[in-house]
Amino acid sequence: MASNANFSFEFIEGESLLLRLDLAGISVSSGSACSSGSLEPSYVLLATGRAIELAHGSLRFSFGKNNTKQEIDYCVQNLVKIVQDLREFIENADGVGKVGNASCGDIMEISLKIDNDIITDAKFRTFGCAAAIASSSVATQMVIGKTLDEALEIKNKDVVETLQGLPPQKIHCSVLAEEAIKKAVEDYRDKKNN
Repeated sequence: MASNANFSFEFIEGESLLLRLDLAGISVSSGSACSSGSLEPSYVLLATGRAIELAHGSLRFSFGKNNTKQEIDYCVQNLVKIVQDLREFIENADGVGKVGNASCGDIMEISLKIDNDIITDAKFRTFGCAAAIASSSVATQMVIGKTLDEALEIKNKDVVETLQGLPPQKIHCSVLAEEAIKKAVEDYRDKKNN
């Protein structure tokens, strides 16, 4: 039986998978052991011609010879559920806002379901670091139940406060969340007016 397995997911950051699996009690890595525990993409995968999006969305599982089939199945099943959760998005959304930051590579997309100008549901798809994913998650939670105008009043500082702070170099993630909300509301209003 092979003791190592690599899984790659396009447009899902390996760091976010790593953090969520850790919360589920599963230890994995997103790079090789020789990369000093870095969360950078695996340079081995890049050297084999793997696209950067897949290298960033790769996880390495190391199973020992004493791991049972049940333990391996548990890891794989949790991975599948986590990937499905991260890819969850509202089909036929009333408004969608997509923004990105070219300097760090974060891409954030927020979808809204709206009834009588009240946001009834919000989901996100984010390709980026843990701060970007956390900002997306908080922003979508903050807008549910709000009117469109109330949602537009949510600022990046509100996202940061809800997260109980972000490092200075990660503040741009909360700015993306604010921008994605605005774009989703604009998209809804444009569709409604046309």
